[in-house]
Amino acid sequence: LLTPFAPYKEYILKKVRYVLDILIEGKPLKEVHPFCRITESPFSFYRENQRVEGVFDLLLFFENKIHIIDYKLTHPRSLSTKELMEAFHYDEQGKLYKEAIQNIFPSMKDRIEMHFIFLRNEVHYVL
Repeated sequence: LLTPFAPYKEYILKKVRYVLDILIEGKPLKEVHPFCRITESPFSFYRENQRVEGVFDLLLFFENKIHIIDYKLTHPRSLSTKELMEAFHYDEQGKLYKEAIQNIFPSMKDRIEMHFIFLRNEVHYVL
């Protein structure tokens, strides 16, 4: 069966393997129990009288920490990860995502970690 993605099969599998092997709390992502994961979870909250909405790509719940994972598909090769974070305001996005989680789980305020995973260059950046 031919699909439009057939020519990219190996590339896609390589990226999937990369993500599954990323270590969170000393464990590869592929070993995190399904009950500790929530995928594609929408959120909304009010900040300065404005509604903020978004979708978490992946949330991981550990005993003492919540990890927010956001996948990025683009990564201009001419920019370093730090430059990319600033140019595309991903640092601000990360702060908003953390704030959303703080609103839901106020007791975890200081135990939230934001991860950006740049698939193209296989970079894992923790904010």
